[in-house]
Amino acid sequence: MINSYIGIFDLLAVSANVQQTVMGSPQTLDTVMEVDAANVMNLDTRREDNSDALTGHVEADTIYNLGALSKFSIAFSRAEAQHFAFLYAYALGLCTDTAWGSGYKHVITPADPGVPPFFTGAFRYGKTIVKGLFSDLLISSVTSTFAKDKWLTLKADINGSGLFASTVIEESVSADYNATSLTLAANGVQGADAPTRLSNVQRIRVQDPVTLEWVQVAYSAVSAATPAVITITAPGSTATSTTYKILYDPIEPAWATFPNRLVESPLRVSNTVMKLGGLWDPVGLNYLGGYTLADEIESIEHTITNTDQIEMRIGGTGEYANYALRVDRKQTLKLTRQMRDYMLQNYIGIGQGNAQTFAVRLTATGDSFATGQNYHVDMVFPVVGVLSAPISIADKVVAEAGDLLPMYDPISGYSVRVEIGNTGPTYAAT
Repeated sequence: MINSYIGIFDLLAVSANVQQTVMGSPQTLDTVMEVDAANVMNLDTRREDNSDALTGHVEADTIYNLGALSKFSIAFSRAEAQHFAFLYAYALGLCTDTAWGSGYKHVITPADPGVPPFFTGAFRYGKTIVKGLFSDLLISSVTSTFAKDKWLTLKADINGSGLFASTVIEESVSADYNATSLTLAANGVQGADAPTRLSNVQRIRVQDPVTLEWVQVAYSAVSAATPAVITITAPGSTATSTTYKILYDPIEPAWATFPNRLVESPLRVSNTVMKLGGLWDPVGLNYLGGYTLADEIESIEHTITNTDQIEMRIGGTGEYANYALRVDRKQTLKLTRQMRDYMLQNYIGIGQGNAQTFAVRLTATGDSFATGQNYHVDMVFPVVGVLSAPISIADKVVAEAGDLLPMYDPISGYSVRVEIGNTGPTYAAT
């Protein structure tokens, strides 16, 4: 049996519902996320060579291992309410979950800078190649896009400490060069049947005791015992002790059994309403006044960018970071629309006196999951100002691109409030 390395079998799982208790302690995975097919979780390995040193010759002769950090992006081209809840809860930091009929409501607001909320992620590469566990992950940025005639989309940049575990290991075994079987030190090999166990031994090599080269070893069977016994074809004819290196998948830990995917319907931009120019009442949770923008909107884009410090400091191992701090956060709200009136230009205040601020509400409603209950994402920005709104011609229509700035509101105590309704019980819970 050959390992399946077709990319469509990749899977991503996360601890969406519950965050890690502390850095360095992975959380139980609870949800498989339906991300875009091109997404892959990766380590950013840190290596340094000695090409800058005086070695008596040109070019490097040594590579130093400086550990790794986690660094990758994930995207949802058909974003669901649960995807918004997961990414926004970890990006902003505060999530209050309450029962709501047959489902739940999640109210997400920004937390103060400090130790950020960590989640754990895991990735299955192909169907049977390997699974990797990534701890201490942070949402460094998230962008949601509401574009005409499309699904709502999400993209997030994720960084992490580099703390990593793999289901595949390499083990060194001492045996004679003419051995016909190898016994692992302590592990069994993953697989309920003989063909699966055989496929989960990926490679065996042996060091020729004379030439010291590494030679590939043929193998034909793997026992169900613990430790496992691997039947091999003797690579040589001499009973000289040497080292075999076995790359294999031991009996997998609990985290390698991925959870189920929470199935929801994605959200469509045609079921989205944007209100601008009104006032937000944080007590009654009412949006008062303002205008409802509709078919003049080309797209809306909201971005949260966190400034996260992830560093290897004294007291760590040198293999991964042992320090993380969120020190700052910025938001942008971009509105591209047909310029059917002078509203945005007027808010800038050029030639009109002081610039004006206002509240913005953006609500996307999806399918019903119970009577009277729909998947939804409701974003409120209590205080927003216009930085710029350059005018252009797009598809023979006068258009403008509003660069809006969500700001802190001292009355409500937040710059953004995101309410999400779905069937997931919690997000980033402590």
